[in-house]
Amino acid sequence: MKKSILLFTLFFSLPVLAHTDHSDTFFNAFYHPFSGWDHLLTMLIIGMMACFFPLRRGVLLPIIFVLSFSLAGIVASSFVISSTSMQLLNQLIWISLIGLPIVHFFMTRLSAWGIFSLTGLIGGIHGFTHGVEMSFSSGTVFLGLILATTCIHIIGFGVAQLCVQKNVWIIRAFTVSSGFLGALALIQSI
Repeated sequence: MKKSILLFTLFFSLPVLAHTDHSDTFFNAFYHPFSGWDHLLTMLIIGMMACFFPLRRGVLLPIIFVLSFSLAGIVASSFVISSTSMQLLNQLIWISLIGLPIVHFFMTRLSAWGIFSLTGLIGGIHGFTHGVEMSFSSGTVFLGLILATTCIHIIGFGVAQLCVQKNVWIIRAFTVSSGFLGALALIQSI
């Protein structure tokens, strides 16, 4: 128990490192979504949510996320924003991490197009944030981010496929825990 409390305290005493200094290389761009827990959790949840749709519609969730991520990133790459604005973007990412579990739990009550729209909005927020902080003028940076994002969606989809029949509680626990972490990060940033 003491180790858990120590790890929890250490985790939240450190700044969220998903949006700090980046160098503009393929490897760093590819590694970035895996190193920022807010990105990793968001993209895994999107992949998991895709599993709950029929395959043709399910595939649209990650595609919509990646497309809106890409477009917003390209647009934002020409912007220079203040650290206060960057903090606001981070808070929007954490809010999206809080909202995804809610969307997941109410998927049966929401229209598919509503879920697709929210997924596009969340992808756009992530893409805009990346576009501001990383140079999308380099095709290799852009490719690294898109490739990593797609891989994480596929991992989330695969994990959900393994759990959906008998262990759907694992998916629910994961999404709720992710939302809880997003809420803690948001509170910590205020």
